[in-house]
Amino acid sequence: MGNMSKKKGGREHLTSLVRRAETMLDQRRDRITDGSAHALQDVLEQAKRALKDNGEIPFVRNREFLIPRTEEAVHFATRRYTMVPPFTKQGAVYTMYGLEPALEWFENRYGLEETNEGVTKKAALALEKAQSLLSHTQAGEGIGKYDTLARTALCQAQQELEADLASFRQSLDRTKLARSVAAVFNRKRELLHSRRLLMDIDPGASLYFSETELVELRQAVRTEPLLCQRYEQIERLSGVHSLENLELVSKLMLQDEEAYEELNRHFYLWSSTDKIVNFRAPHGAETATLSFILPAEENEAEGLGHVWIDDLDILSASGGSLQILNGGFEEGELLPLSWKPEMRRGRPILSMEETYPFCGGGDRTPEPVNPSSQAARRPSEGAPRSLYMCNPGPGDEGAWNYEGEFAIEGGTITL
Repeated sequence: MGNMSKKKGGREHLTSLVRRAETMLDQRRDRITDGSAHALQDVLEQAKRALKDNGEIPFVRNREFLIPRTEEAVHFATRRYTMVPPFTKQGAVYTMYGLEPALEWFENRYGLEETNEGVTKKAALALEKAQSLLSHTQAGEGIGKYDTLARTALCQAQQELEADLASFRQSLDRTKLARSVAAVFNRKRELLHSRRLLMDIDPGASLYFSETELVELRQAVRTEPLLCQRYEQIERLSGVHSLENLELVSKLMLQDEEAYEELNRHFYLWSSTDKIVNFRAPHGAETATLSFILPAEENEAEGLGHVWIDDLDILSASGGSLQILNGGFEEGELLPLSWKPEMRRGRPILSMEETYPFCGGGDRTPEPVNPSSQAARRPSEGAPRSLYMCNPGPGDEGAWNYEGEFAIEGGTITL
């Protein structure tokens, strides 16, 4: 989530929103479904904490250009951008989260109860959803079955809503009908949550295996060579970092940008960029060349403007890797063989990196290469190295270009 608040935002505005939310929950609680009430209560508690904490920012930033505003926690709790659509219109991608948009959504949604048409539509929807669930669920004690009492409660709530809806034309009691609608949705939610899982029936089971199957799996791990090998690999990975290491990470992540250097001294922060770029070679193409360009828009003066490149591997969908020379950049002395730096604009920094961990260091106890990885690291011809590119300012732009061409098959997809 990012964060953003209207200009009118501030402590006074958020305080008024808190009062509105509390009033809604107090006056309409019996007409609001449990799920909706929990959602509103969640953002309400966030807002109360923001008003109480007085200056504590909602999350840590490690880039200087992201400077928290005055009363950042208050603005964050009031309204911020998100791509998670909790309170949004159908089809929208970017939306807002926080107490203000939550209240807008709730007041619009439950404001429909103020009209006869609105409350009858909600009643019809509740009956439809209840009937659909009841027709697809079975009560019982077996795996996947639903609680008998919960199913009975939904049936009773459904019948009461049908009766209230039938008498609504004479009584026009919107409040009573809205309560019955909320009751049906609540009983539906409880029935869904009552489904019996394997672990409910077999306390010794895990999410995927019964207790008996777990015993069989433990025996197979000791006797079957492939499972034994995989288990040993998993065990090694789980023991890479001790409790002390995990506590160190937790401590450093709360510090400023200097923590990155400290983390690099203890841990390997790089990860493989396996298969992140796909493209199709033009029909009729026989050869191609390659350039790595760091655009001027990515620069140190305006944010993050540097990158390391290592272990280049381009795979063809027809099988095998393309024959690119010195893809690990270890061959060569002053410059890597087959690669040439280009000062496209200004004074970018283009160099060969030989400092751990920016040249393929890995963790302190590296694992064997996974044969399923399509971009496994090739053996080094010389000392481990990578290419480094940096744009100090917006007027700088650099590139590393491949000298020569390599064969490709026209019309095929490469990864």
